[in-house]
Amino acid sequence: MKDCRHCGSQVAEGEDVCAECRKVLISAFGPQGCAGGPAPMPAQILRLRVEQTHAQKKRNSRGILRLAVVCAGTVVSVLAVLGLLYHAAVLSYAELETVVIQQSPDDPSSISWSFKIRTPGKVRYVRRSGRHHSEKVDRFLTRAEARMTWRTERTDLASGLEFTVRHRRGYLPVEVQKRFVTRPSDTPATGKT
Repeated sequence: MKDCRHCGSQVAEGEDVCAECRKVLISAFGPQGCAGGPAPMPAQILRLRVEQTHAQKKRNSRGILRLAVVCAGTVVSVLAVLGLLYHAAVLSYAELETVVIQQSPDDPSSISWSFKIRTPGKVRYVRRSGRHHSEKVDRFLTRAEARMTWRTERTDLASGLEFTVRHRRGYLPVEVQKRFVTRPSDTPATGKT
């Protein structure tokens, strides 16, 4: 007869498992015949540990899947916002051809321009003269040709006149800019007495 080290009950000489506590008995020489070797684990404990390991792997894979979904959603949201910003900043502008900007020979404070609209949208005009700055935005809904004139009394003759037409070419923004030099002798005389 042998004594169980776990519960102290006596076990028959040929038995390897205690009938009381169901634990594996260890001989004085260990399971491999060497003193102090590790005790073998019962099959139930091994099965339980394997099940726990599989459950942990399943929880980990669910967590990774959730993280991937959150990351994908974030990327899609950022791309959507960037697309909307790009559309507002570039694609909302009209696509123009043959932009011509001219200064009127009779009145140097008058600018005329013309262009052909290839794709409808908005067109921004910027006029600068010294410290004076004016902007105008037109929206064109159809393909056509446009001719316009812009005259203002707010012209700084010493610094000249700069006129810009902003539109797009394909998917890129484009500015056509022209600078005119005005001299005091170029301005028409006013009829004030």
